[in-house]
Amino acid sequence: MVPGVRRPGGTSAARTRLALTLPVNFATDGRATDRLATMAMGFGYMIAAVGLFLIGGLRDVTGEYAPAFAALCAVSLLLVATATSLAPARAATIE
Repeated sequence: MVPGVRRPGGTSAARTRLALTLPVNFATDGRATDRLATMAMGFGYMIAAVGLFLIGGLRDVTGEYAPAFAALCAVSLLLVATATSLAPARAATIE
């Protein structure tokens, strides 16, 4: 690795570690961690799988990639707006 050069995928790996750590922080015991992680990963993978078909269908209908990229940008902005509004007022736990 060359110092000062950004490694592709580095932020993706950091997000994965964060996603795997958050259920541990919000759960009270191992069983709650299992349930919370299963729910989060299950929904995430379902959304990703359905999104692939929707974006591919949009590309097939329009014949271009630009509308598909615009839809991805719109969904990304919606997710950022939603995530910033979800700041908890107190430390929450899942039991």
